[in-house]
Amino acid sequence: IENVMLPDITSSACMIRVQETGGTLSDMSNNTFTIAGIQPASLSVNPVSLDFGVVSKGDTAALDFTITNTGGGTLSGTISASENWIEVMPTSFYGNNIVVNITVDNSILGANEGQYGGIITIISNDPVNPEVSVNVTVTATCVLVKPNPIVLDPDLISHGISNVGGTKN
Repeated sequence: IENVMLPDITSSACMIRVQETGGTLSDMSNNTFTIAGIQPASLSVNPVSLDFGVVSKGDTAALDFTITNTGGGTLSGTISASENWIEVMPTSFYGNNIVVNITVDNSILGANEGQYGGIITIISNDPVNPEVSVNVTVTATCVLVKPNPIVLDPDLISHGISNVGGTKN
């Protein structure tokens, strides 16, 4: 068969007619054939919630989720966050298995402690379920933890004693 023309209709059944190269009808089938089309992309996201736990002031934390195409074709779309303290990487995708890295940044939250929530929105070319949301939660602390500085006895320093752990003369 040199040329096959398929009707552009929504039916999955059709009649087939075969012609010779010169255009003479040589056979016509009364059988019904099924033409399998390409399945559309189907969006699946796992997990659909990310809990970053406690993040101290000035710190960041990162978690991942995966976008998977459970249908046919190639999945594509965009990813965005509802809050500026949620960083998404990548922000767009084209493929069938994409790992998305999410970072929360407590330095952007400022000095306010407490639980914060946001939403990551995935919009894809899935014709049935094009949009999926991922819930994000983080508990921010406003305490910035730093190491304790060494406290030296001024009398020991002024007398030039180098045995800091010893006794005073």
